[in-house]
Amino acid sequence: MGTQLTLYTRLIVREDAHLLFGFKTLDKRNLFNELLRISGVGPKLALAILSHMSVADFVRLVQQQEVMQLTRLKGVGTKVAQRIVLDLKERLSTWSTQGASASVE
Repeated sequence: MGTQLTLYTRLIVREDAHLLFGFKTLDKRNLFNELLRISGVGPKLALAILSHMSVADFVRLVQQQEVMQLTRLKGVGTKVAQRIVLDLKERLSTWSTQGASASVE
């Protein structure tokens, strides 16, 4: 038989579409959800961020307030990077920047 796989999902319902996103880890889905709460960050940008760095690296950048590092991500300008740091710094303060679940793709 096959191997069991757990897939964490997020369904976004819009007037014109139902969008289903899948993630290998709960950390990635949770970070995706946190990113969507920020003004100016939609699903496309949130996925772009998640595809270019691990959850642990992203959390580390936010906790260290590395706005310039965030602007190196495609689609993230200075204002969006500042908003990400401002909005997520407190919410991600308890997130680990190490550990298996934080760094798994």
